[in-house]
Amino acid sequence: MTDQAYGNWQKYQSKNPLQQRLIDRFLAQVRAMIAPLPVTSMLDAGCGEGFVLNMLLERCATLERAVGVDIDEEALRRGRRLFPNLVFWQADIAHLPCPANSFDIVIGTEVLEHLHHPAEALTELCRVSKRYCLFSVPHEPFFRLCNLARGKSILRLGNDIDHYQNWSRAGFIKFLQGQVDVLDVRLSFPWQVVLGQVR
Repeated sequence: MTDQAYGNWQKYQSKNPLQQRLIDRFLAQVRAMIAPLPVTSMLDAGCGEGFVLNMLLERCATLERAVGVDIDEEALRRGRRLFPNLVFWQADIAHLPCPANSFDIVIGTEVLEHLHHPAEALTELCRVSKRYCLFSVPHEPFFRLCNLARGKSILRLGNDIDHYQNWSRAGFIKFLQGQVDVLDVRLSFPWQVVLGQVR
């Protein structure tokens, strides 16, 4: 069960104007990277309540089919209430219930850092992508320093309680390059976003 005081729900429902501005900038970067691509189908892996999925489906003109997948049934229930037009699946993103090459693009925004074994998930997400993938994770060490500056997670040196991976820009690119040809890298403080093409 997800604690609504943290994570995706808190982030997208926050009334903090600074947090809202950071989220808006982040979403604009994600949209700008995806909108020019010749993609009609998308899988949002680790979609939570579907905030990113809904925004992209509304604002990327070529997208005709989009599916959100998450293991958290509580988040999916909230998503179905918020966005009844979206398609949600409950599944482990390391074991997806679909054949290879099912989607033109697979995205995972703020999900890989939450996994104990992100390489397994990356392999599976690349398997179901026909061509493109887009991933975002916190840009370390800046994400943690930002947390420390606002007095969050001090005993964990700024690391969120459910973050098991911490990637610098170079480290995240290196992680992806085993399976992905990196096409574009953008920073949207305190996150980093990478667009790639599956090999």
